[in-house]
Amino acid sequence: MVSLSIHRADAPNISGKGIRPINTRTDLPALAHLLEIAFQEKMDAAGRAALQQLRDIGRFGVLHRWFPSSLAEGIRRSLVWVEDGRLLGNISIYAETLPYQKRRAWILANIAVLPGQRNRGIATQLISAALEKLQPKESPLIVLQVDEENATARKLYQSLGFVEENVFGIWLRRRNAHIPGGEGQESSLLRSTAARRKLEHQLARQTRANEQGGIAWLRPLADGDFISGVRGHWLQLREGRIRERRLWLANENRVMAALWLDRRFNRPIELTLLHEANPPADVIRTLLSWAIGRYPFRNFILEHPQESALEPVMKDCGFRLARTVVNMHYRES
Repeated sequence: MVSLSIHRADAPNISGKGIRPINTRTDLPALAHLLEIAFQEKMDAAGRAALQQLRDIGRFGVLHRWFPSSLAEGIRRSLVWVEDGRLLGNISIYAETLPYQKRRAWILANIAVLPGQRNRGIATQLISAALEKLQPKESPLIVLQVDEENATARKLYQSLGFVEENVFGIWLRRRNAHIPGGEGQESSLLRSTAARRKLEHQLARQTRANEQGGIAWLRPLADGDFISGVRGHWLQLREGRIRERRLWLANENRVMAALWLDRRFNRPIELTLLHEANPPADVIRTLLSWAIGRYPFRNFILEHPQESALEPVMKDCGFRLARTVVNMHYRES
């Protein structure tokens, strides 16, 4: 990645003191510098691309319409902490429409403070200001993600009213990873018919209840995921995805495991793995081998509740654990 060291967190045109809304005409180079320093150890290709977009936007001094809307909207809602012409801290606020629901979730992201300026209460005040800003909004759902190993940040968020839902591992598989075995058992996999969709829904309710955070990050367990026929296909197309499913039945009345394969334009294939407690390793390996065999030259991403027993199977199928994150939501006292 091209270094941002030519941009500093201080600049003659950065004005103000304490918390204020971001000024997209003057603050973006300093914001890119702050985010690079704060997240350089965890930054993936998408993060590097986002920083490059910030640099590009900064050259124009304004958020143009042709930049990705999610990036632009989140940056426009950012709050920053400024002192003596320096941008010391940031928090961004993103809006996300939940699947099959009209309400929005508000995402707090890019919570960062420059090294040397931490432990002064800057992050606490930025988060408190963001919560105050969002309270009048229609949606009460305010969420964030934090690395599991970041005990300091988790303790801070808890002190401000955030509750931990679950711990998820984010697994990635590159297109050039080795092809796993297990193809011989793929005849045991079944398609998800209308009748089996009810059994699949039952498995999801048992293993991914919304009380534990739902299917995945910002993916509540929704009835729309289990609608079959024309309406089900229309719901998928409306979200810009095509879903394929395979099931492993314990018997005719029970689904032991299910795999969803979501294809979207110009994005890694998203996998969703549902299973009963302690499934046989061969079952999981066969499901994953089916997906990889279908699209051997595509990248994959899988968000899954963190389970140490699953790690050997995932690694055998060419996946690597990129991050382990805690999903949290705000609960007003």
